[in-house]
Amino acid sequence: MYRDCPLKFRFYEEGAPQGAVPLFAFGTEFHRHVERYVAACQEKGLTQDYELADEMAAAVTDSRMKRALAQLPLTVIIRPDLLPMGMETSFELPIDGWLLRGRIDRVEVEPDGTVRIIDYKTGFRPQYPKEPSPQLLLYAAAWATLHPEAVRFRLRQVWPEADPMLPAPEWVVEDGLSLE
Repeated sequence: MYRDCPLKFRFYEEGAPQGAVPLFAFGTEFHRHVERYVAACQEKGLTQDYELADEMAAAVTDSRMKRALAQLPLTVIIRPDLLPMGMETSFELPIDGWLLRGRIDRVEVEPDGTVRIIDYKTGFRPQYPKEPSPQLLLYAAAWATLHPEAVRFRLRQVWPEADPMLPAPEWVVEDGLSLE
């Protein structure tokens, strides 16, 4: 265990509970629900599905998760003119002897070729961010490295528990994204 992760070994030695970190468990579960919701809406040709969101919310016991799932039709935008490229899309890139791994929550392509990268956030929402997070920029740079034809990105962060009347922050980034 030490060779795999010295910090995990230290926690084990100190008697810390093993398994998923509770902070990440909520996000992981929420992302599974979003993936299911988006797939079902796309399969039915719907842009939103209040009935499915209500069913999903009724099936969970956690009140925070119930609220987030009930708001899916307001916070998860599905547009029929967008080409879905993936949900929970994993990537691996070798950079200077290191292997960078990540997972992009949702990727779509607009009719003009703009790549939309959406990051669903389940933690605390900061004040309205003025710039894209380093995480979003990294996702766009990784996508641009793997798909050199992609030169324009629309980056969006969505907090499903936030007030649905507040627009999700969004930025357009063009050219110059590279991890090399």
